[in-house]
Amino acid sequence: MVNNMLVNRRLVSVIMSIYSEPIEWIKESINSILNQTFTDFEFIIINDNPSRKENTELLKDYLQKDKRIQVIENKENIGLTKSLNKGVKIAKGKYIARMDADDISLLQRLKKQFDFMESNKDYIVCGSQISYFGDKIKSYSNWTYEDNNELKSQLVLNSCFAHPSVMIRKSVLFDNNIFYDENFKQAQDYKLWSDLSSYGKFYNIQEVLLKYRLSNQQVSKTKGTSQNKNGNRIRKGYIATILPKNIISIIENESLNLNNLKEIKEYLKTANLSKLLSNNIIFVIYLSINKNSLITLFYYFLSGDFFNNITTPGNILRVIENCILPNRKPSRL
Repeated sequence: MVNNMLVNRRLVSVIMSIYSEPIEWIKESINSILNQTFTDFEFIIINDNPSRKENTELLKDYLQKDKRIQVIENKENIGLTKSLNKGVKIAKGKYIARMDADDISLLQRLKKQFDFMESNKDYIVCGSQISYFGDKIKSYSNWTYEDNNELKSQLVLNSCFAHPSVMIRKSVLFDNNIFYDENFKQAQDYKLWSDLSSYGKFYNIQEVLLKYRLSNQQVSKTKGTSQNKNGNRIRKGYIATILPKNIISIIENESLNLNNLKEIKEYLKTANLSKLLSNNIIFVIYLSINKNSLITLFYYFLSGDFFNNITTPGNILRVIENCILPNRKPSRL
């Protein structure tokens, strides 16, 4: 049931699903949206844990405080993907902004993203840089690229946006019948960016507009295996839209080896692909080579391919591990 339905159309629909996050975290997240300098929005909050009384009581309180809030009470837990789709399908805004129940949006987030989308009609998704807080803070570089081509090259490896930082042009979803793929309980955002990649441009504002909480409750911590499997499925499908079938058949060969890698590199030299995209494809192939091999590792360094990952030392380490660890399975596409 949807409560407090707004009659007037808002420019932005903010969508957030809550489950079992600490109540104080949920409050911080909600307040960070309600306190935005941009005020013309509706805030759709889906309660995906209806048996938790604290959720119901908290949302009831907020409904009385701010008329921009709508609450969807799921009858039972249906998961994040389906919950987000419920919110998207009732959204009245021109744009859809995502928010998570444990993160904090900075005050001018919605205004800056709205202004960008209004001024750049050919862009369909706009994210931002993020800062980290919470458990086990490490030093993270700015992994979110800015340029459309860079972002879509990143999709060969993983998601190119921080999910709770994005604003999406709603018309591209409804006009093309694209929603979160409910076959993916995890990595649903990665799948959405892959599905949207051919319909318009991507952009990341190079300014921190969201504080991203690190905690042991996150999907990547609790369901990492499923997320990795889904990531491989999405990666395979995305690469299949870029490369010809004969090259895809080589990559998917369970006996993928160094000679195959060299063959694919020769093809990439003649393909009309960006250097970053080609480099990312080569990196994925190194991780997919089936036979652990010191020869492959020597080639990685002697050919200069490792220079492509010089700014991401973790990727170099992953190639080394795939080549030398005797029981390590390759990251098959």
